[in-house]
Amino acid sequence: MVNSDKGRKESSLVSRIIETAGSVRFGIVLLILIVVTSFLGMVIRQHNVPGFDSYFAELGPFQRALFSVLGFFDIYHTWYFYALLAFLSLNILCASIERFPKTLRFITNRNHAPSSEWVKGRDIHAAFDLNETRGAAGERISRSCRSAGFRKFTVTENEGRTIFYAEKGAWNRLGAYPVHVALLTILLGGLLSSLFGFTGEMSLSRGQTTDEIISTVYRDGRPGLIKRKLPFSVHCTDLEQRLKDPRGSIEISNSLDWVTRLEISDGSGKTEAVVRLNRPFDFRGYRFFHSTYLPIGKARSVLIQVVQQGGNARDISLRQNGSATLSDGTRLRFIDFRANLNPDERTGDENSTSFQNPAAIIEVTSPDGSKRTAYVFRKNRKSAESSLNAFEGLDMRLMDFERVSETHILFVQHDPGTAVLYTGFFLLVLSLAAVFFFSHKRIWIVVEETSDDALRITLGGDTNREHLSFERKFWDLVDSVKIQGGSAKASGER
Repeated sequence: MVNSDKGRKESSLVSRIIETAGSVRFGIVLLILIVVTSFLGMVIRQHNVPGFDSYFAELGPFQRALFSVLGFFDIYHTWYFYALLAFLSLNILCASIERFPKTLRFITNRNHAPSSEWVKGRDIHAAFDLNETRGAAGERISRSCRSAGFRKFTVTENEGRTIFYAEKGAWNRLGAYPVHVALLTILLGGLLSSLFGFTGEMSLSRGQTTDEIISTVYRDGRPGLIKRKLPFSVHCTDLEQRLKDPRGSIEISNSLDWVTRLEISDGSGKTEAVVRLNRPFDFRGYRFFHSTYLPIGKARSVLIQVVQQGGNARDISLRQNGSATLSDGTRLRFIDFRANLNPDERTGDENSTSFQNPAAIIEVTSPDGSKRTAYVFRKNRKSAESSLNAFEGLDMRLMDFERVSETHILFVQHDPGTAVLYTGFFLLVLSLAAVFFFSHKRIWIVVEETSDDALRITLGGDTNREHLSFERKFWDLVDSVKIQGGSAKASGER
């Protein structure tokens, strides 16, 4: 007896714990806390967001210490944020465990043989008398149920009464559980992203190859940089910057788009990729975004006018590292560019974005194989310091050039939970549509004889949603059954 009482107490305790953990009130409290925590994560700049260094420097010593202790600079990876997600998952799971048996009993316990009084207790009901045989009434009721969309129904004989029971959409009562599964899938995807995902920046100039990204980590109240090795290498084949004014600066105010062309090698082959400002590129779980650029003026291509002794002027277009051969065998190769270069001292502002005194650096290879470097400006230079004098009979002038920044900085994100998240969102939309666009409809029709040998028809029904639509369908069913005299004698009459 003691063991039995103890077992009942333990069972009751477990039930109370599950009931409390799965309660709506507990779930709402958790959601509020998660929203507040996420709001803090948006208001307080996180350590992996560009510009965190300057934000951190603007904070006072007390704020830095407090935010560091509370983990506000990396709030989505704190223990309490993980705990909130875990408790919310537990809340959803316990709610399902607690309510599923009740829902299953509700669906399976259809009550095929109710009394007339029980039927009159449904949400909507009607009752009337008919002067015809039970068989004729039964045939018409069957046809009316099929016409109303109830393809499957049961007929039960009980104590002189014939009971018709029809239902559709019983599965809709279980609609909350696919929603719960979808929510748990979303939380799982978020957990995978938080635990195993990472981000970093990759700086690329044309012709550069790298397999590393630089990530910001937060330690002891200060950010630090670490290098992460990628399972593939990235080679930058081209940089392009589309400008509002092609002859203006390369500053953000004059820029429409940044285009970075890549070649990704992972051992199994090479993949061509194009990353644009609002068009990221996805590669095997890694996403490449445009982050920023280094405002050092360069040229993607140049147009040079070349005049050889005794010949006509010739315009030559050269891409970076591209070359062209003149009629006498002289070879010109575009090797570099300066946006603001002193023509005599060969020095200038490397960070210039305004192209005040641009110069193309050309490697000139004479027919005998000797090489010299020429600095080609917009105007011909004949000073003693000019390297052009090394090539008699050859004059060059920079006519035009396509402006571009020297380096594009890409933001690389690895998020292993993305596929799980998308699956969860798809399941959520699908399950919510199934829940709210369908309903569980039930109708009981009791046929019994009265004292004056007439038939008393009692109809009742209920639904879990779409009540107005169900009410119209119910009264249409009443009209199709009631073909002789009689009147509805219950509430809800039209």
